Amino acid sequence: HLRLVAHHDDSPFDGTDVVELKLPTEDHALEMAVCCLGCMDWEMVECTCLDCKVPQLAEHITSEVPFEAIEQLGDVLAQMSTEALPVYKALITATNCQNVEDALSLAEQLDEYILSPSIASPEDAAAEELAFILPEKAAKMIRPHINLHTYGQALLASRNNIQTEYGLLERRDGQSIQTIGQQKQEPQLGGMELG
Repeated sequence: HLRLVAHHDDSPFDGTDVVELKLPTEDHALEMAVCCLGCMDWEMVECTCLDCKVPQLAEHITSEVPFEAIEQLGDVLAQMSTEALPVYKALITATNCQNVEDALSLAEQLDEYILSPSIASPEDAAAEELAFILPEKAAKMIRPHINLHTYGQALLASRNNIQTEYGLLERRDGQSIQTIGQQKQEPQLGGMELG
């Protein structure tokens, strides 16, 4: 849900016009909104995201982003299943995604990730591991004597998992989850030899 604002300080009729636009839109809705604001093109409009299915992206949806990318993100989110949306939110958080273009790229990679919403903390990860590797009676007996938080953190690190507010996120292939910055640096290092 976007708010588009046009300031008319340099025209004979000083003032501000505001239009709210819900994405996804019908064809030509942006052109009509920009026209209603009395502007010639998108670059003359101030854009603020009021509401987004992925709250982490709201502050990055601005008039500095090409409207086509914003519109495409709106379409992707509208078509995303309710099962995939928490995975996407966790992935946006885990990769520290801060722009719409990268968010669109991550939306195409959702099948590479697994989200375990029942594991909400390192302690949960440790408890699940103990339940898996020990008989129930032994797991109950040993739990009070283990620092579950530290053990859980060690498990997450050893398995390349990331704890998010949406649950435990991991890659299906077991590789580490890289931030957007790390992903962008990796191709640049491709042909270089170290040492």
